[in-house]
Amino acid sequence: MSVFLSYRRADSSHALWIYPSLIKWFGGESVFWDRKDIAAGEVFADVIERQIGASKAFVALVTDNWLLAKDNDGNRRIDSPEDWIHRETALALQKGLLVIPVLVNMPAPHADDLPLPLRDFSKLQMLVMSDMTFHDLLRERLETVVPAAVPVPSPNAADLQRLQRRAGNLLRRQVQRLQVRAADFISAGLLDRATEELNEGSELLMAILDLLPGDDTLDAQLGYLFSTTAQTFKDAKQNEQAAQYFNLAMSVFERIRRDSGKTGAQVAGAADTLDIASALNGIGTVHYDRGDPVTAIRFKKMALDLYPDYNYAWHDMVGAYDALARRGSINLSAMRHAIDRLRETAAAKPGLGKDKLQDFEVRYNVWVQRGRDYPHLVQSDDKVCLAPTLFLIVITESEPGVVMINLNFDAVHQIASEITVESLSLQVTPPDQQTFQCEWNVFFSFDAPVKPKSLRQRAIMDAGPILLPAGRTGLGVQFVDPTRQVRDAWNPGIYRFQLVGWANAPVESIRFDLKTLFDVQVSQLESSEAAWWMKATTADWNELNDPDRAAGVRAPIIFWDG
Repeated sequence: MSVFLSYRRADSSHALWIYPSLIKWFGGESVFWDRKDIAAGEVFADVIERQIGASKAFVALVTDNWLLAKDNDGNRRIDSPEDWIHRETALALQKGLLVIPVLVNMPAPHADDLPLPLRDFSKLQMLVMSDMTFHDLLRERLETVVPAAVPVPSPNAADLQRLQRRAGNLLRRQVQRLQVRAADFISAGLLDRATEELNEGSELLMAILDLLPGDDTLDAQLGYLFSTTAQTFKDAKQNEQAAQYFNLAMSVFERIRRDSGKTGAQVAGAADTLDIASALNGIGTVHYDRGDPVTAIRFKKMALDLYPDYNYAWHDMVGAYDALARRGSINLSAMRHAIDRLRETAAAKPGLGKDKLQDFEVRYNVWVQRGRDYPHLVQSDDKVCLAPTLFLIVITESEPGVVMINLNFDAVHQIASEITVESLSLQVTPPDQQTFQCEWNVFFSFDAPVKPKSLRQRAIMDAGPILLPAGRTGLGVQFVDPTRQVRDAWNPGIYRFQLVGWANAPVESIRFDLKTLFDVQVSQLESSEAAWWMKATTADWNELNDPDRAAGVRAPIIFWDG
């Protein structure tokens, strides 16, 4: 052995994350991992000491568990000479191995944090697993003492490679089935069963990695295993552990993407193309599981551009569009296309049977009906809908003649995870056609009225750039034209309003215009009520008992063109 991988059993996922790179660089026979290299019946202590003695480098995964794990009496395990991490690390330092501490989500331990035999450990240069250059730095350090793997030809090398590939493919398909079953158990709320499937998947993946070191397809499978494990923790409300596994999954997928160094136009082989597409799809899956379906769709589209028949990506696209529809932004054409392509490509794939397609059809039909009932919720990828839902004429005691409008509207989009509305204004054309313009003043909320004069609105914040997440967001905005000091601003008739502005998606560097048109019918009743409040006395305002000394008169929206 040349590289000894040291970790606490609770940190197996991190060891599994780093192990594929080690065997890819130096070969499976040069990397010691206790989960595979200690045979039944062997004395654990003897094997550990022998392997450290035969190694040239010692890679220590340093986590909170590494330092703070406690025994049954509540004492730190690292302080005990009988602790395996203590024994392994002390022996590696004693024998002068190249010791490389790898920090995982924690700062470097100080000398005072360590027992006396391990104090020198704190003096070592440490690598940080979350560093984007981590793999490059680790490889450079290890190659100073460990020779790179060199393929050794043999008379039956081709036959052996074919046998390994066949066995690896069979095991890989079994891992996929285990992940599908785990996902089904998660959906059913059976988290213990899901964990069992994932643990079995980890053991199988270990076996495949030994058969096929350096296989990007297996690396991607590892990423999906981490992602499914993260989802299990997320559903169990163990958010810290979920975040840890999401980060592991993302790092695996990003590493494959980075190491490929290729774009779709440069990929030579179908296998390479699928590996890169799988990594892109995996990045999208992590974004989806973190609650960001828009970014998920963007990466899954990139995967499908590379590999148009990628059935699991089409499956995930349906789920992402369904998630957006649940947020109030329904893209029927995109969902229909994804379902149709899934039907065309899903033949005999685990988790993509007739039941799944039938479930998607049911969901699609739900959104079709929802779109008929609420047409403004039906959207495309590149459009922002501003649909007015409530219009109020506002009169204040301090400035009764100022034209003031409170407008409630639904903002619906799926352009990006979030967009920033930078500007909004309201152009008003009254019955006399003397057009004027109101600028946004404040964002507000309001209480549902019991009777017209009891309506209250509350200012929330001054108008200015505001973030709108993907989906449907209800907004209340007040618009004011302080130049119109008139006491008869709201004569009966039809008023036309044009809501205009602009927004951007900072991450995607997209700028786009906002525009919607609607008409409001001001009847004689509403006109009279507005006029009454313009002439209200102090006693009238006291009776209203509104903290902002403002009254709202509702007028119906009779036409809208989004």
